[in-house]
Amino acid sequence: MIALTNSFISILKVLIEHRRHLRSAKAKRRRKRSITGRTSFAELLSGEHDCDSLDLQLACLCFEVCHRIAIPAELSDNEAITIEEFASAAGELTREHDPMFATRQIANVAYASWVGVFQAAQEELTKESRLAKKFRRN
Repeated sequence: MIALTNSFISILKVLIEHRRHLRSAKAKRRRKRSITGRTSFAELLSGEHDCDSLDLQLACLCFEVCHRIAIPAELSDNEAITIEEFASAAGELTREHDPMFATRQIANVAYASWVGVFQAAQEELTKESRLAKKFRRN
């Protein structure tokens, strides 16, 4: 399971470093604690490792696709679990042999993201139309 642990850590570090490069050059970079197999998901999200929930979600998705393992939400959403425990549990899961596995996993995440964006936009438009109707009445 060491290989899976190292794989997840490497994926996470690449995502965090990519996000750092996207920030403005003026932003100060604080030295963060190093990520190890004993780091829990809660510690990753605490701000000590310059990791946010999107980084963690993307790391889980990349890990699933790289290793062709469907990670159940109960495992990836468990903040008390360490990276070693996560990788060990993932190593016990059955590998997917469906050639469309990666496409389905990415589509599920993309669809969930877009649904949230559209729902928020629809709620905002509904609020604005109610305010406009109220304003016209007065």
